[in-house]
Amino acid sequence: MSDGMGMIISKEFADRYVRFANPEYLRVYIYARTMFESGCGIPDISKLAEKLQTDEKNIRWAFEYWNACGAVKVNKDKYEFLDIDSVLSGEKKEAEVLKKPSSQKNSSKPHLLTRPSYTAAEIDTAAKLNDELDYLFKKAEELLSRTLSQTDIEMLYSFVDWLGLPVEVVVMLLTYVTSIDKGSKKYIESVAVDWANKEINTYEKAEEHVRRLESAEATERKLRRILGIYDRALTSTEKKYFKTWTESFKFDDEMYEIAYDRTIEGTGKLSYAYMNKILQTWNDEGIENAEMLKRSDELYKMVNSNKEENNQVKKSKFNNYTDTNEIDYSKMAEQALDNMLDYDMED
Repeated sequence: MSDGMGMIISKEFADRYVRFANPEYLRVYIYARTMFESGCGIPDISKLAEKLQTDEKNIRWAFEYWNACGAVKVNKDKYEFLDIDSVLSGEKKEAEVLKKPSSQKNSSKPHLLTRPSYTAAEIDTAAKLNDELDYLFKKAEELLSRTLSQTDIEMLYSFVDWLGLPVEVVVMLLTYVTSIDKGSKKYIESVAVDWANKEINTYEKAEEHVRRLESAEATERKLRRILGIYDRALTSTEKKYFKTWTESFKFDDEMYEIAYDRTIEGTGKLSYAYMNKILQTWNDEGIENAEMLKRSDELYKMVNSNKEENNQVKKSKFNNYTDTNEIDYSKMAEQALDNMLDYDMED
């Protein structure tokens, strides 16, 4: 019944039940089953009544109908979905309770599913019941500097209803995207989905997240200047290294400049891998600024200077050593020659 991107009703189910179902009963079933298929769990009766803006007794009547159809199993105010499609297709004789969504790969990220559609009447009714929504729409017009279209309103409402983001978080999101001049609908929605998946669902979390984003963006601008990257998008390789440098390292401008200079000195060109190795080493050693780096360099030189002096001392002692037992082969040759001459003269 699901392909991982939302609920799909089988032909057998539609022919058997949907054609004759009360539209309200069908609405309850589809909404609740979609939430289940999306990995959000089984909504309780009161939650469904709130979301569908109806009375709880209507929700109970709907589930009594689907219980009679064999699509759900009801026990007082609790209900479970049954795998009725497998029965209708002849795969099984009795429907089994669905213990988990049929698609697991997206269940951990339900917010990647397709955004639902809303009518103007639905949104108007919700806004009348929730003053915060009216505030959201007015604030959005102020931040985006435009009159909201119906599509804008539907998108913003979905952030609250579909993604479950509080109004204050949505306002923070809009404030952030407009501050970086990225107020397109596509970008706004992609950020909203990202925040929802990261569970940035309180004002405090949103404020902290924006602070980190702004810090990373400031560091990226500095890196672009240091590396001479202007008026072009970063390559995939550059994005990989920039992400590491802006999120994992906390160096100031001077440290990046020194790393760049040493990279050029060491390789004769800009090598991201070489520069990353330098920065990673400093980070691992806890070197945070130029002053700490200077002390580290001085210590390194001192240690290596002492090693060289020790090596020279050892070498000098070895070279100046005189072995008193050493055999003088030149004298042996001379002695042998003298002996030979003496022998000839005696003859």
